[in-house]
Amino acid sequence: MRESLASILLSLCVLLFAVACQDTPRPLSTPAQDEQPAKSQPPGSQTPVVPDQLRKFPKMKLSSLANYPVEGLRGNLQGRVLVELRIDRNGIPTGVKIIYAEADRVLQNAALRFIRDLRFDVSSSDFDVNDPTPFQATVKYCQPDCKQIATFPNSNEITISARRVSRY
Repeated sequence: MRESLASILLSLCVLLFAVACQDTPRPLSTPAQDEQPAKSQPPGSQTPVVPDQLRKFPKMKLSSLANYPVEGLRGNLQGRVLVELRIDRNGIPTGVKIIYAEADRVLQNAALRFIRDLRFDVSSSDFDVNDPTPFQATVKYCQPDCKQIATFPNSNEITISARRVSRY
């Protein structure tokens, strides 16, 4: 009995924390273990640093399907993560880092894993491996409807919902 009551209270705390975090956008203050530090922003700024124009991804080849994190499903967590990356000549993401997030740490870590697992077809003449401009992607986590979560400006959109994964 005590274990089920404790489990219910823990779930309720997680849910309340998730709701409280959704209302206030927050830039990252500490990076995950293997990610590089976020770009510096002007003091007091809560907007992400975005490039002047969208650098479109080459064609994606999913190496594995994205799964909504179990903790995210249980806690009804939703949010968006702006990820910056480069793509090497083999189509593998490099230098993957979060530059802004309006999501729980669980979703942030899932977005990093998902982006690192992607593979790209770089055989197109449109892809220039020497272009120093990084790619940016908004990884949106939502359940069930993603219409209320906007894509960050000038970033590629990747949506991961409890039902599907899509790229626009």
